[in-house]
Amino acid sequence: MAPDGAPRTGHTLVDPSLPRGTTVHLWQDGRGQLVTTAPTDRAEGRIEAGLLAAGAALVAAAPVLGAGAFARARLDRRRLALWDRERDLVRPR
Repeated sequence: MAPDGAPRTGHTLVDPSLPRGTTVHLWQDGRGQLVTTAPTDRAEGRIEAGLLAAGAALVAAAPVLGAGAFARARLDRRRLALWDRERDLVRPR
């Protein structure tokens, strides 16, 4: 049925192995096309949204964390080089 309650007819792809006269439940997608897959329920939608949000957060954080790790590695290398030079200056010969 259309949003206004009027009946609708149309064609869609179904499993060809179904016997003739089998009742097939159809839904309408966001574009108005008839589909045989049921829409997700509220719980599935929330889980899916949560997973997508977590994925988006990881994608957004990855460059920041990567840049931090790179900067830390460079600073550690520099610090160790300075300690080596200082040790060479104060170490007894």
